Amino acid sequence: MDWLLALHLYALALGTGFSLANLLNLRLAGNETDDGRAALARLRQMLGRIGDGVVTLIWLTGLGLAARYIGAGGEGAAALPASFHAKMLFVLSLTLCHVGARRAAAQVMGKGRKELLPWVFRCTLGTHVSAVAAILLAVAAFG
Repeated sequence: MDWLLALHLYALALGTGFSLANLLNLRLAGNETDDGRAALARLRQMLGRIGDGVVTLIWLTGLGLAARYIGAGGEGAAALPASFHAKMLFVLSLTLCHVGARRAAAQVMGKGRKELLPWVFRCTLGTHVSAVAAILLAVAAFG
């Protein structure tokens, strides 16, 4: 069994799950009282901090897989399949969306900028879609 690939796919699956949990959380928060919204916001903060580690793990394991793949034949980045390069675009998108959601959420929580909540939702949705695409492309590239 390829443990590095398994860990990489697990990290991508966590990214998918956490982003879906945050999407549901944001939808639920719209129907809650102020106390309920505050509790759900704290949960999103905790999931976001864990998500920071998940994104880091995605990058570390993905780069490890790429290094192993490149080192096997010595052809360099050209040895990587097209699906790997497409996956990297989605991992970059996942990362940027995660950072965007975290920054916007911090503005909502810290400065009360509720007008940024749609931005948080869109960035979280982008994170989710990117994670799903990255899983499919990772399987195509390394599976």
